[in-house]
Amino acid sequence: MATYYAFLWLVCILNLLRASIEIWEANPKGHYTLWNVLWLTARGGMLFLEVSVVVFLAQGYLVSSRKALIRTLVISSVVALVDSFFKVLFIWVWRINLFGATTDEWRDRLPARPSFYRYVLFLVILDFVAFLGAIMLAAGATQGYCLYGICAWVYYAFYPPILYMTFLAEFFQDTDDEESAYYSEMKDAGYFEDEDF
Repeated sequence: MATYYAFLWLVCILNLLRASIEIWEANPKGHYTLWNVLWLTARGGMLFLEVSVVVFLAQGYLVSSRKALIRTLVISSVVALVDSFFKVLFIWVWRINLFGATTDEWRDRLPARPSFYRYVLFLVILDFVAFLGAIMLAAGATQGYCLYGICAWVYYAFYPPILYMTFLAEFFQDTDDEESAYYSEMKDAGYFEDEDF
């Protein structure tokens, strides 16, 4: 367990270092190698921790602690190294910039519709309130169950309509102007001349 905690602290320090450098130098011109190495080591460490928790808990209590620790370290290391290997290929062999995108590049990729941001805000607020309800439940307050239940109800009741309004309402919008324009175009083309009304 001491090994896991030590690695957890190491990854936390790496993440703080990476975040501090990102804040200090928002555009890493000329420092792409350092930037990518920091991102790779921090992300690899986080992936190692995530996989190790899943692998350790999946083994249950059927194996000895030394055997479980060795198996966990091996599997987690292999997964993190394979992931890092492919990211190294993307970054340095195929020249795909995974981590060092500037703010302008991301701003151009974000949706321009305000409805998307309302959709994201709805989900963030709902998840935050549900999280507060779960924290209240963990602390022993039974009101947290009501808060969490209300959030679950709101999610299941209003998620499909919000999803529709955000992404599909504009697509399925029926306008009479378009119909009359199509009708007049078809009439001008002679489609309705041989029909008797």
